[in-house]
Amino acid sequence: MTNSLRLALLLVSVLFAFACGDREAARPRCPVCGMFADAEGFMVTERGGHRFDSPKCAFQYREGTPGAEFQFTEYYSGELRNEADLRFVTDSDVIGPMGRDRIPVAPEQVERFVQDHGGRVVERR
Repeated sequence: MTNSLRLALLLVSVLFAFACGDREAARPRCPVCGMFADAEGFMVTERGGHRFDSPKCAFQYREGTPGAEFQFTEYYSGELRNEADLRFVTDSDVIGPMGRDRIPVAPEQVERFVQDHGGRVVERR
């Protein structure tokens, strides 16, 4: 392999590393599990400057910060809503990025969700 070809390959590798690194650095990671927690995720949860990839991670994080309020992505609307304005369903057939989870559902949609996906409503912690 010639030196100019080696140099060209090295340059392409470095440029590729910088290009990928910038995009990944801009994507928030869940502080509990490290997975990307993009805003488009259907289970995204937020609190302050943190974004979580699932309610499971948010509840685990909250164990260290009791009383903290979170915003969860409501299952049907896809909107971020305050935790107090939601009900959580467990043991349903809906699987999140971290496996079985508590699914945030608007109170007026809980019966529909349980009919569609099974499960039971659990108390907030």
